[in-house]
Amino acid sequence: ETGPVLSGIEGLELQNLRYRQDELELELELKDLASLDRLREALQQQSLAVDVRGATTRENKVESRIALRENGA
Repeated sequence: ETGPVLSGIEGLELQNLRYRQDELELELELKDLASLDRLREALQQQSLAVDVRGATTRENKVESRIALRENGA
């Protein structure tokens, strides 16, 4: 479910992903904070609970870590 959403965000680079205890954690690099907001909203529309666990601006890019799980899980 997340693949089309991730590919729809311009400038997004997936750095790492982990799956454990019914949760998918993604480490991402995005072009700006607005892209992170768009990603969060798009994932929530897919009935996913989105937990942004950090976002740091570095060298004109945003590094972020988010966790996804099914709503209600």
